[in-house]
Amino acid sequence: MIVYVDITQLEKGRANTGIQRVVKEFLKRASLSKDIIYKIIIKNDDITALQIVDNSEIEYFLKDMQNYQFEKISLLDLSAVDTSTPTAFFDIDSNWNILLKRTELYPLLKKSGFLIFNFIYDLIPMILPQFAHETTAKNFSSFIDAVYNYSDLVMFDSLSAKNDFIELKDAQNISRDIHTRVIGLGSDFLKVDIKQQDPAIKEILDKKYILFVGTIEPRKNQADVIEAFETIAQRYPDLNLVLIGRKGWKVDALIQKILSHPLKDKQLFWLNDIDDNTLSQFYQNAFLVTYLSKYEGYGLPIAESLSCGNITITSKNSSMYEVGKDVADYVVYNSLNELVSLITLYCDHKELYEAKKRYIKENFKTTSWEQFYTSIADILKNFEKSLSLKQNHLKALQFVFISIDKHNLEGTIKAIDKHMNFVKEYIIVTQVKLLKEFQELQSSNKITLIDENEILTSHVEGFSSRDHQSKNWLLRASLLNLESLDDEFIMLDDDNRPLKEIGIEKFIAQDGSYNAYYFHNLLDWSHATTEYDKGQQNMKKVLSDCNYELLSYSSHAPQIINKKIFKEVVDKFFDIGLKIPIDEWSIYFNYAVSLYPYSFNKKIYETLSWPANPADWESRFSPKEYSFENYYKELYDIEFFKQSDTFEDKLNIKEQQLKAYRKSSDMFDENRDILSKNNMVHTIAEFKSEDMEFYLSNIPYFVVVEQDSDIKLSLNYKFLNPSNKAVEISLVIFLDGGYRTLRHFSKINTDSYQESIIEMSINSKNLKEDIYVASFNIMINNRYIYNPLSPYTMKLIVVKDKTASAVLGNPTLLESTCETEEKVALKTKIKSIPILGWCLRWGNNLLRLNNLKHRVHVQQKQIENLNQQLDDQQFQIQNLKQDIKFFKKHIDTAIAKEISFQSVSFQQRIDQFIFDAKIDLKNEKH
Repeated sequence: MIVYVDITQLEKGRANTGIQRVVKEFLKRASLSKDIIYKIIIKNDDITALQIVDNSEIEYFLKDMQNYQFEKISLLDLSAVDTSTPTAFFDIDSNWNILLKRTELYPLLKKSGFLIFNFIYDLIPMILPQFAHETTAKNFSSFIDAVYNYSDLVMFDSLSAKNDFIELKDAQNISRDIHTRVIGLGSDFLKVDIKQQDPAIKEILDKKYILFVGTIEPRKNQADVIEAFETIAQRYPDLNLVLIGRKGWKVDALIQKILSHPLKDKQLFWLNDIDDNTLSQFYQNAFLVTYLSKYEGYGLPIAESLSCGNITITSKNSSMYEVGKDVADYVVYNSLNELVSLITLYCDHKELYEAKKRYIKENFKTTSWEQFYTSIADILKNFEKSLSLKQNHLKALQFVFISIDKHNLEGTIKAIDKHMNFVKEYIIVTQVKLLKEFQELQSSNKITLIDENEILTSHVEGFSSRDHQSKNWLLRASLLNLESLDDEFIMLDDDNRPLKEIGIEKFIAQDGSYNAYYFHNLLDWSHATTEYDKGQQNMKKVLSDCNYELLSYSSHAPQIINKKIFKEVVDKFFDIGLKIPIDEWSIYFNYAVSLYPYSFNKKIYETLSWPANPADWESRFSPKEYSFENYYKELYDIEFFKQSDTFEDKLNIKEQQLKAYRKSSDMFDENRDILSKNNMVHTIAEFKSEDMEFYLSNIPYFVVVEQDSDIKLSLNYKFLNPSNKAVEISLVIFLDGGYRTLRHFSKINTDSYQESIIEMSINSKNLKEDIYVASFNIMINNRYIYNPLSPYTMKLIVVKDKTASAVLGNPTLLESTCETEEKVALKTKIKSIPILGWCLRWGNNLLRLNNLKHRVHVQQKQIENLNQQLDDQQFQIQNLKQDIKFFKKHIDTAIAKEISFQSVSFQQRIDQFIFDAKIDLKNEKH
């Protein structure tokens, strides 16, 4: 393949950071390629034509970018280029700011037979123009228009950037499918080769410091780190803050604050012009690193920091979690409490600090620049095969099942016969004992039954003892042993039923590419209990190690499989699937779309009842339409659906169910502003038992939830277990003192340190409109850490047919007349209040006291029911009884302070809640 690469912006600007650093790493390898013919081009403003530089000069140019001038240059006439073999124009540089606009160039390239490939890093100038230069925003808009209209393949550095690209495309009503590929950037270029000579730099390097690397600009958010450090520095006079980065734009006020800061050059240092060698030393010597950007296409400093083994605290927005994965620490709500408490935690707990450093070293794998380049090169080398995959498709397809459930299979075959007219035959792989029963299956299409032992061959031995996920992988992989298996086939489960008329174009697009349907981001799958969960978790590491994409394709619907690609997948991953559970759907499609992206269209799944209940897990992608049903017999047994329901009936029923959950999700997003602006997120909750320590973070002060739905909290936990004892841990939430929900962790076997994210659901089913107190407790080996009550609480505000803004009013609880300095001082004061500060004030407010008698009575009834229904959970009942004794002891004091609210509306009580919060904040100010 011949690939033209325009490096005009790099040659013109000679920059060494950001996008240009990526271009440099690509060029370093591309110029030496033997498999792909790269033609490196530039556009001189004084010459009309494009120019080709000699690849042999690239090495010298990269070594001396500030001074080197290309010598061997030839002119390029695009119209004369022979494109009879695949020829691509690859825009990997930030070329939207050069004179040759892509709206003019791309149409000319298309007329000459070029393919157009792009690498896009972020959509900041379009979606966050306030963080971009005005000229850049204008030029970028024109550039993106050209990409939407002409590009054949767009590569991205993150799924976040790709999703922004697709959302913007949909918002502009552009229906053209554009092939995409996500490729993570490398972070291994930093090496210490030269001993530091500058005495001033050496002095800072010898200090204990927090490091922040990034251009000084509003988007990078150094202001919050400085504000947090002002509080921390008072407590830790030996701790310093080092900012590394050049001055950006729209940042004069912050620069002035840094330059005039009383801690400047004492505990606060700003370095705006250092080389890679010095930067590397600062990374390697850092106590910890922060990176609180408000949006990133990738967030390279996170990868650089973690590759040096640093504890790294970052924001959890845009692409940051894709880079830091499960090893970075996250400020989920962008509150100062979260940042201050995380830094303080590591300052105060040396054992935890050292355990976390070991954890990073063991679990973070750096993506190399070699992997980055190879990922691009593989696409280019495989491009001719990608073209062949889009040609000569079958008109009728085999439908291949693995099943041991005749009831499910019978209904699914009946639905396919009714709605899909391109079935060649049904191939059903089942257990030998079920063959006779399955012979009773009826269809207008041919049915072929296969004994699973025939295709498992030597792997029959021990097969029955494998876990469900591993069995699925082994059976799917063994389909390749079927001589009658066609080059293309539909793979599905016995409960994947079409809901309406489905044509073959659902699987093969008009241009010949395959449609692949994903339902989740593997990185965001936080569950680890079932065999399916373990398969999803394993996929993260297996795919990340290859720098492949990380979407989950087990969408519980039929998917089209190419036999040749499937064989490549089996050859590469078969042994891994024998050792650990892996998801057969995700391993196939992520491999396929990573190596052959031009042959696949990635689409959001279209499956009804996946999940069966919206409370099962947090959906990352919502279906825009429904084509298939993940059939759950249980939903029909309880008459959630009826067998007589039409397609439209089922959609209406599901829509009604989802309405409350969507509203709760929207309100949760709306609440983030309030929680962030008012610093209303708890400091880290600590639970200690004997020689074990458990830390829980990211608990907000309150959440608002629509009645009869749930809210899912994403919490981070850290477990320090120096004795290496095997323990069982559960996180339990009590609502107004009564047991509400429990989340059991997998048994922790002799791990000295463990951390992860846990998705905790709080369901409002059967709760009336009210404000409830949710308390968080930890149970280690069936014993509660706090007994009877945990001090770590959150307000659960249950509403009906209200928006968050209607309930809580203006997102800023602080008085608008306060000056910025006063707000900062007030926030700083609030941060110093112990976690119980708000809880105690709210615990004594009129809203709670009014209902204590009634709630004790309710709890007594709850206990009676629990005694009848939960004989195996006596420890919970015992704790509830202790809670009641506690409330009875203090009820008289509470009643003495009570003012009756019997005639006051729910909205008035909410208003009182907000009013009390404002008074508390004013009192703190004074």
